[in-house]
Amino acid sequence: MLANEVEARQWLERAGHEPPAILRVFTLLDGGLFWGLVFPAIFLPMGICLSTTLVPVLIRSIAHVRIVDVWADTTQGALSVGLPFLVLTLGLLISGFARKRVLAQAGLQGALAAKAPAKAAGVWSCRSCSAPLTMGAKAFSARCDYCDSDNLVRFSDRWLSQVQARRDRLIAVVTKASKDWKALRADLRMSLLLRTIFGAGLIALVTVPILSAKPSYASPSTFDVTKPPNEMPSWVEHRKSAPTSECTPTRITAWIQGKGPCDERGCHFFSLTSPLAGERVEVQGSTLARGTVVMLEPRIMRFLDSIWAPANEFTTTSDAQLVQFPVGGGGWYRLHLIVPDMQERQILRICVRQVMNSEVSK
Repeated sequence: MLANEVEARQWLERAGHEPPAILRVFTLLDGGLFWGLVFPAIFLPMGICLSTTLVPVLIRSIAHVRIVDVWADTTQGALSVGLPFLVLTLGLLISGFARKRVLAQAGLQGALAAKAPAKAAGVWSCRSCSAPLTMGAKAFSARCDYCDSDNLVRFSDRWLSQVQARRDRLIAVVTKASKDWKALRADLRMSLLLRTIFGAGLIALVTVPILSAKPSYASPSTFDVTKPPNEMPSWVEHRKSAPTSECTPTRITAWIQGKGPCDERGCHFFSLTSPLAGERVEVQGSTLARGTVVMLEPRIMRFLDSIWAPANEFTTTSDAQLVQFPVGGGGWYRLHLIVPDMQERQILRICVRQVMNSEVSK
């Protein structure tokens, strides 16, 4: 039983509010038919869309990296598969909470609700003796002056008609309402715990085998940088081997062979880089002739494939000029050079390095 009159009044005021509309909606979702048929058709595709669109955008805006480049394909696969089941778990928790909370509160309210007025200007009547009730201006409960029964008031007609259908089944709640309320809340907590365990187990069941598999990467020695960058080498391994020492015209870190036919602008050379946000890519070399066009092209994912996106061009104005590109987001980039006065498949010897912007070149 409630400890004192003040606690009883406070409890009645809390119990007298109608459950929020959003919780009532979620009570409709806590059924086998919904979770067996409707959910897979709606929420699983929604989870897949979140894992492939929203999550990469959020991480790019927060951490300034493109996860499709930086993360292993096993991690990305686990995210794509696990996120829909995470949505499932959240749905189970919310709908379970809503169903238990709404049904429990509706039962209590059905048992304690006063008799609604017959007309708009009428008065509420005691649920026990039908005597008119004297109510405070904003109170959600009232005590009968004749039989001392506590009543819940101020329900909408629609909600009152729903909760009164439970009155007969829960009539015993009138005398032990607080005890039942606490018992129902304890049952709710246990239900949420079991649903959480079920959801976590389901997520682990589908993601652990993916995460434990060996990632698949393209071979760095056979990777063709001129083609669409769909399957890439390991970004992590490439960063480990990327030069960071200062570039000078005499320092050589890359031997690049010209790709494809040369055109009126010169011969095309390509090299992979793997910088992070806050770094810059530097290019310099004795064979970097005046008039060389240099571009740093980011890898961009599309729906079914990826491309090397066009980038702003920089044209050198002197031989062996140091060219620097600040990087806004971490991931794969293709260094694209168009060098004049060179022949097809000729070797270009240059220095390429990735360095933090805080480091000043000498």
